[in-house]
Order: sequence, then C-alpha cells, then structure tokens
Amino acid sequence: MISEKKSGAPYLNVWFGNFYRPAYDDQAFVAEGMELLKKLGFNSVLLDSKDWEDFRERYEGKPASQYVGMQEFMMEQIKKQGMSHTFLAIYLNADNLYPNIRFSPPVFGESVVTAKGNDGRWYRYWSEKAQETMTEHVSQLLEMYGENMTRIEVDGKEKKPLCSMWDPVVAPSFDEDGKNRYRS
Repeated sequence: MISEKKSGAPYLNVWFGNFYRPAYDDQAFVAEGMELLKKLGFNSVLLDSKDWEDFRERYEGKPASQYVGMQEFMMEQIKKQGMSHTFLAIYLNADNLYPNIRFSPPVFGESVVTAKGNDGRWYRYWSEKAQETMTEHVSQLLEMYGENMTRIEVDGKEKKPLCSMWDPVVAPSFDEDGKNRYRS
C-alpha cells in the first residue's frame, strides 16, 4: 500500500485545475472545493503548475498573477483542511490546449521544429536544454512551495510524488541534429 505520510491513510490524490472560472478567481469556490475534497476522503491535491512565464516571474519575487495567486490560495486551503499538495509540473504538450485561456506563455526550454522550419510548440524532450529547463522549474516549485508538499511512503521509503516530463507518444521533429526520434 502507498500511504500519505501526514495522515498515514492510503494515498488518495485528485487533480484540481484553476485555469477556468470559477476556480480561476473565486476564492469562496476554491475554499468550499477543498473542504469537499477532504470530506470525500482525499488527502492530496494535484495542482496544475506547468512551466508558464508567470511562475518564473513569481520565482523572481514579482507579484503573483491571478493564476499563480490562486494556486497559492489553494495551497493555504489545502493545508487548512489537513491535506497536502503536489504538482502537475508538465504533461506532454498540454500547454497547447490553453492558448486562449492562459495569458502567460508556456516555457518549453527548447521546442521541436516543423517541416517548414517553424516552432512546433512542443517540448523537445531529448534536448538537454528542455530537460534542464524542466528540472529548474520543478526545483523552484519545490523550493518555493514545498512546505506542505505531499510525502508518501512506498516500501518503507519516503517519496515526493510529482507529475513531470514524459516522453511523447507522437512528436515528429525535423531538427537539424537528426534526433527525430518520434513519428506520428
């Protein structure tokens, strides 16, 4: 069994995104939502904390955007309910799903190149620069927001679960270095 360290109960995590209304800007909704999640038996909440520019600005000490500010409020409410949080730091190219609802652009590190030589707006997973950029983002998330981060116990060892970079299922790239590893 995988148990959540704070409660000792089986690890039950739920994703809670805040890029749509009402979770985007309604603190009462978020507070009620966290209370409900606790009543439903969850002990961990997965925050959609992909590598967007507004997170980078916050790491630099700049004011929180509406989005990042609400994540900080969510973390307060999660802790108030006796739960912990973890992060969806990146998931494939999900950032391309939000081009019209996120005002802060995604940080790719290094993107693939299309057949026409344009930016493919897709993570170049095998790129050292993309991997370093993702490592930097995850490290900054943990440093800035790690206080109440979920800790689980697996086979007697403490771990911090986090959703981060996976290889893509399809992602053709026409980069000059010849590392075109994926085809649709």
